Amino acid sequence: MIRRLSRRNLMQAAGATAFAPSFEAAAAAPSQWPVVEGPNTPHINMGGGRDEAGMRRIKQLGVDYVTGGGVGGPLPWKEGDIRAAIERCKAAGLTLYNVMIAGFNKAIYGRPGRDEEIDKIRQSIQAAGKAGLPVIEYNFGSSGESVGNWWDQRWD
Repeated sequence: MIRRLSRRNLMQAAGATAFAPSFEAAAAAPSQWPVVEGPNTPHINMGGGRDEAGMRRIKQLGVDYVTGGGVGGPLPWKEGDIRAAIERCKAAGLTLYNVMIAGFNKAIYGRPGRDEEIDKIRQSIQAAGKAGLPVIEYNFGSSGESVGNWWDQRWD
């Protein structure tokens, strides 16, 4: 049987060829269960950790990484405040991994005073880096709201 060469057949063949190596690698990879967190795996983290009860709840759920951790506050953040939040989490067996930075609407909307806000953000980023905070998250949208902020406000 002779098959006509069509665009559809060509695309099917190209797609199958492109995915063949990934299927082979997936089939050859040994499966390990349960998956153990490590430096090359995503970290399960949870918002909260602002007080002892919140940190205890997070730890009881089997989560080791926390988002938030009570850094927040007015900009610019201070290195000492960030270190204190990291240490509070560490004392509860948690790692403070990600903090949302907010409070720069003048910069977002291009209003007078934006340069001062941008400088405070820069100072906060430097303080977080010196303190050892791995991730700062931001929402540079005009809505001023993000899913992470919505979640934290209603569940903590």
